[in-house]
Amino acid sequence: MKQNQGYYIQKINETIQETEKVGEEMNPYYEKIREGIDQNKNEIISENQRIQTIEVFKQGIQKYHLLLEQLVNLKAPAKAIGIQKKLEKAYTDYLTGCEEMLIAIQDEKIDIKNFNDSELKQDEASETISFCIQKMTNFFLKK
Repeated sequence: MKQNQGYYIQKINETIQETEKVGEEMNPYYEKIREGIDQNKNEIISENQRIQTIEVFKQGIQKYHLLLEQLVNLKAPAKAIGIQKKLEKAYTDYLTGCEEMLIAIQDEKIDIKNFNDSELKQDEASETISFCIQKMTNFFLKK
C-alpha cells in the first residue's frame, strides 16, 4: 500500500508540474492577446501572431488531454478517491476553458467576450485544482 501511495503522489506531482510547464509555454502568447484587449487596441495581435498563437494553443491543449488521460487512469488510494474525482473534474473544466479560448481566437476578429469567459473558467478551475492538491497534501502528511 505504501508503494502505491508513493507512486500515486509522484504521478500527481508530475502531472501538475507538466501542466504548469505547458501553461508557461503558452503564457507569452496569451499575454499578448490579454494586453491588446486590456488596451482596447483595434488590432489585438497581427494575423501572423494569431496563427502562431492558435498553433501553440492547439499543441498545449493536446498535451493537456494526455495529462488528463493520465490523471483519470491513475488509481487513487482509498482515502483520496473523492478528492481525485474532484481534481479530475477541475482539470476537465480547465481544459474546456482552454479549448474555448482557442475557439475565441479562431476568427480574424477575436471574440473578446468568449476569450474573457474562457479565462474566468480557467481561473476558477485552477483554484479548484490548487485546493485539491492542498487537500491531498494534507491527507498524505497526516499518515
